[in-house]
Amino acid sequence: MRSTSGSISHYIKLWPPLLLFLGVSVVSAVYMFAVYQMNSRLGWHDKSDFFLHVLLSSGVVLVLFISLALWSAMSPASSQGRGKSFITFVSSCYFLFLSLFYPLSLTANFSWGDNITLSLVYEYLTQIPLLLRILPVSTFSAYLILCCVLTIYVSLFFLFRKISTTSFTAFLDAHLLGKRWHARHSVGLGLLVLAGYTYLAVSVVQAAPQYKFWKEPFTDFYLPSNHVPADMNPQRLYVAQQDRQSRQVYPKPKLLPNTPNVILILVDSLRPDHMGVYGYHRPTTPFLSQLHASGHLRTVQLAVSTCPNTYCGVLSMFTSKPYRDISDDNFKIYDLLRDLGYTVHFIVAGSHRNWYNLDRAYGTEINSFFDYRHTQLSANDDQILIEGVERLAPFAKTPAFFYFHLMSVHVTGLAKEEYSRFQPVTISEGSLLKIRTNRYDNSVLQADAHIQKIMKKLEERGYLDNSLVVITSDHGENLGEDGDLPDHGWNLHQHQIRIPLLIYDRTSTVYQDLAFARQIDIAPTISARLGLPLPSVWSGHSLLTYTAEKCSYHESVKGRPSRSVICRRGSNIYKYIVQQQGLFAAQREELYEITSDPKEENNLVGKDPPEVITYLREKFSNHWLNQDIARSH
Repeated sequence: MRSTSGSISHYIKLWPPLLLFLGVSVVSAVYMFAVYQMNSRLGWHDKSDFFLHVLLSSGVVLVLFISLALWSAMSPASSQGRGKSFITFVSSCYFLFLSLFYPLSLTANFSWGDNITLSLVYEYLTQIPLLLRILPVSTFSAYLILCCVLTIYVSLFFLFRKISTTSFTAFLDAHLLGKRWHARHSVGLGLLVLAGYTYLAVSVVQAAPQYKFWKEPFTDFYLPSNHVPADMNPQRLYVAQQDRQSRQVYPKPKLLPNTPNVILILVDSLRPDHMGVYGYHRPTTPFLSQLHASGHLRTVQLAVSTCPNTYCGVLSMFTSKPYRDISDDNFKIYDLLRDLGYTVHFIVAGSHRNWYNLDRAYGTEINSFFDYRHTQLSANDDQILIEGVERLAPFAKTPAFFYFHLMSVHVTGLAKEEYSRFQPVTISEGSLLKIRTNRYDNSVLQADAHIQKIMKKLEERGYLDNSLVVITSDHGENLGEDGDLPDHGWNLHQHQIRIPLLIYDRTSTVYQDLAFARQIDIAPTISARLGLPLPSVWSGHSLLTYTAEKCSYHESVKGRPSRSVICRRGSNIYKYIVQQQGLFAAQREELYEITSDPKEENNLVGKDPPEVITYLREKFSNHWLNQDIARSH
C-alpha cells in the first residue's frame, strides 16, 4: 500500500516538468503555424521547417533536464543546490529568449516576410530612436511603451525562474527519492530520449531538399549566411546553369574609344506619383525636374518592378529575370561589362550584408564595394554615397559601372532636418496620414538633393562627362493604401510595384519605348545603348526599340502568395492579379486596365471582353507552371 502511494506521488511530481516540456512544444508549434499563416506561399508541403523547429525548441528543455540529472548523479551532495541554481538560471534565460525571439520573429515575418537574424537585431539596436520614429505615436509615448516593455520582460524573467525552480525541484524529487542510482537511471533514459530526438531532427533535415529547407527560425537567426531568400529549386538551378554558359560564350568585342560610363542610381522605396518630375503637385524633385527641362532626362511613363521587395527588385534589375529565375549565379549587367573591361563600383547605403546576404548575391567580381563599414556614419545615411564618390580616383579613361543605392526614402532611412520642408511631421501636430505623406515627400526631396550631390562629385572626377545615367527604384511603398504603417511587399497593387525610370543621356539617342517598361528592361536598355548584343538568357527588351506586345510577371515574396501578369495590348495595359486570401481560403482574381485606372478601383473580372482575361490567364498559367512543378520536386 505504501509502495503504491509512493508510486502515485512519484508520477504526480513528474507533471510540472512534463507540462513545461509540452508547453514549449505547443508554443513553438503555434508560432510556426502563425508564420505559415502570414507567409502561406510556403505551403504545407514544406513541413520540414515546422517539425525541425518544434524538435529544436523542445529539445533544449530536454537537454536542461538531462543536464540536471547528470549533475545530480555525478556531483557530491554539497553541490546539488549550486547545480540546480545554475541550470534554473540557464532555463530562465532560455525561456526569456523565446519570449523575446517569437514576437520579434513574428514582427519580422509580418513586416518583411522573413525571419529575424542576430545581425539584424544588432543593427536595429543601434537605431532605436529611428525605429521609434516610425511608430504612429508621439516620441514620448514611444519611449514610454519601450519602458513598459522592458519592465514586462524583467518581470517575465523572475516568473520564468520561479516556474523553472518548481519544475526542476519536482523532477529531482520524482527521480532521486534520496537514492543516487535513480539519477543515473534518469541520465540513461534521458540520453536515450535525446538520441531519439537527434535521430528525428536529422531525418527531417535529410528528408527535405536543400531548396525547401530555408525557413527554420533558429538556424536563420544564428546562421544567416545559410539563408537564401530565393530558394534554389530545380527551376533556378537550371536557369543558373544556362546563365553560366551564356556568359562563357558571350562575344567580347573590343571597347571603342569614348565608351560611356554607366551610372545606375536606385532610390529604395521611391514612388513616381510623389515625384515632381512625374507631375506631383509638390516640388519634391527640383534637381531632376531641372534635368528634365534641359531635354537630357527621359522619363518612362509607366514602369513596374518585378516584386515589391528589395532582394527581388535589385536582382531582377541586374539580371533581367523574373523572380522565379533569380539566383546568385545569374548573368548580370555588370558581369557583362566587367568581362569587356569595365571597372565595377558599388557605393551603397543600407546594410546589404545583414539583409539576407544581398551582398553575396552581388558576387565577388566587383572592383570596389563601399558601404557604412568604411565610414563613421550609420548604415542608412545617404552621406555614405557622397563619401564613397569623394574617395574615388579621378577618371582614367577605363570605362566604369557604378551602382548607387540610396536609403533616404526608405522608412528606416536617416531623415535630415534640412529637408523637412513639408510640415507637420510629428504625431502631435496632425493626422497620421498627413504626417506620413509629409515625411515621405521630405525624404523624396532629400533623395533628389543627394542625387544632385552624387552627380556633381562624379562630374568633378571626370566620370559624368561621357556617361549613361539610369535612375530608378526597387519597389514602391504603402502610404495609407494598405493600413497605417509604412511598408511594402504584401501585394502587387500599383503603389507597391510602380517605380520611376529616368534615363539621363546627353546624346541624341532616341528611346522609342518610353510609355511602358519593366524592371527587367533596364539591363537590356543599357546594353543596347552601348551597342552590345543582348544575352539570350535575358528576359527583357531594350527601350531603344518599340515592342508592341510586352508582358511582365510579378509576385509578392512575403505574406499571402500574390502573382500578377501585366501585358500591353495595343494602347491598353492590362494587369491580372491572383491572390491567396488565406492559408485555407480560395484565390481572388483581379483585372485592371492601369492606364485609365492607375489606382485600380475598377475590377474588370466579369466585365471586360472575355478574350482579355482568357489571354491573361493563359500567360499566367504558362509562366508559373514550370515553377510550381519545380517546387513540388
